[in-house]
Order: sequence, then structure tokens, then C-alpha cells
Amino acid sequence: IADHMRIKKAIFSTTVVVGYNSPQLPEKTKAEYRSTPGTDWNSIPSEIGFEFYRITQEAINNAIKYASAHKISVELKLEDHQLSITIEDDGKGFDTEKKTKGIGLHTIAQRIQSIKGTFELISHINAGTKIVAKISLA
Repeated sequence: IADHMRIKKAIFSTTVVVGYNSPQLPEKTKAEYRSTPGTDWNSIPSEIGFEFYRITQEAINNAIKYASAHKISVELKLEDHQLSITIEDDGKGFDTEKKTKGIGLHTIAQRIQSIKGTFELISHINAGTKIVAKISLA
């Protein structure tokens, strides 16, 4: 993935996050990034890498702008021909049964569907939000 480095940049710099002009994450927000060691990220098709990058941007934007998250973690993983990205925050969270998906979450779902992947959203009030996007590379 040429976008592997872009994902790291999206995490640590809000200059690439929609709606923010600051050169870095807000002062009270910490971010961490993990990825599968020893992976040849260049073997991931660029279309998939780009969509994962944009999903990451949107999820981080939501965590900062709406959830007031203090911690955001992103994990890019490749195991058994399954590529996944998990974006998790400790923000406000919301009741997924009551709240309709906003434009950002709808866009994330559309992006993962466009590359024939799956999308899972887990959120609880006062317990943060977790977004998992997966795609089979087999």
C-alpha cells in the first residue's frame, strides 16, 4: 500500500483530516498506530489502499469533531489474505439503535462496499466507537 504511510499521516496530522486546518492533532488527543510487521504493503491494490486511507481520515475526523475523543487507535492488519483496518476511540459514543448514520458514517460504508468489503460499527454511549473495515484479498 503506498497509502500505508498516508494512513500514518492521517492519524498524526489533521491537515489531511476533513474539516481541520491544524498542523497536528488537538492538544488533548493522543493517537497510536499499529500494523502487521513484515508485510509488503506495496502488494495491496492501490484502489483498496486509497479507500482504507479515506476511511481512516473520516473516522479520525468523526472522533475529533463529534466524539471529543482523547485517544484514537488505528490498526492496519493483514492476516490470511484478509486486510482489515480498525479505528477505535474513547469518545462520547452513541446509541447505534437510535442514531441514524450521519454523512461520514454513510460515506465509510459506501467506500468499503465499493471495494466489496465489509464494515462493522460498534458504539456505546460514554464508551467510544469502533469501526472495522475488512476485505478479502484472496
